[in-house]
Amino acid sequence: MVIDSIASPSGALSGCVKYYMKLTGDTAGTCFSAAPACSVNSGLIGGNTPASSNPATNGGCTWVCATAGQPKFRSIFTSVTLGGVVYRKIVLASGCQFSSSDTTYAVVGNYDFGGTRTCRGIPGGGSSATGPSSGAVGIFQDGGNTAWVAASFASQTLGYIYLEFCCGA
Repeated sequence: MVIDSIASPSGALSGCVKYYMKLTGDTAGTCFSAAPACSVNSGLIGGNTPASSNPATNGGCTWVCATAGQPKFRSIFTSVTLGGVVYRKIVLASGCQFSSSDTTYAVVGNYDFGGTRTCRGIPGGGSSATGPSSGAVGIFQDGGNTAWVAASFASQTLGYIYLEFCCGA
């Protein structure tokens, strides 16, 4: 009997060890050790505003940026232009994936951080999505390891990207 784990709803991961990562929205994508800070649309993060790197106090997620060896969770952070829009493309490391069914949220962009701090939820697509539709705020592969977040949207500049994801146990 052959079992195709890729076709299963949980993808190829066995178990879900949850992680949280905050990246700067500029071209560097620097890992930033702090909780999400949304003023507009704060409900997107579901009240999951971790206050420490202790998984017991922040929705079961371990803060990647507060731990040694954090680069192992992200393999690519780059800028790409799709349909005339600049996106930040984030690729998680092998063995990690976005999973909206296992995390409070998957990908959120925080725009106009110095002003309104408007958070925008990035919608999920299939696990093999190849990028957002023209003019969209972005997309992430639900069950996959790639996300695209617009560098600016509705005349607001991306300040931070909040990611929650799973890596196999």
